[in-house]
Amino acid sequence: MRAEIRAGELLDEMVEKGERHRQGGTGANQSQKSQRATSAPTLKELGVTKSQSSRWQQLAALPKEEQEEKEEKMVQSPTY
Repeated sequence: MRAEIRAGELLDEMVEKGERHRQGGTGANQSQKSQRATSAPTLKELGVTKSQSSRWQQLAALPKEEQEEKEEKMVQSPTY
């Protein structure tokens, strides 16, 4: 779980630094997308699904206490 939280943090940091573009948008945003530099990788190019990206960023956005609680629950009840 720590790796997923860190991945969410990294995805957010990449957007902030202009190393990755946030997905979504309509209308005027679509034309801006076509004008963007193509050097920023897409989620697909990073090997990350939209679902994974969303879940990881949601975990990363939680307060540290909630992250730790979720980690503890996973340790106490492994699913394998």
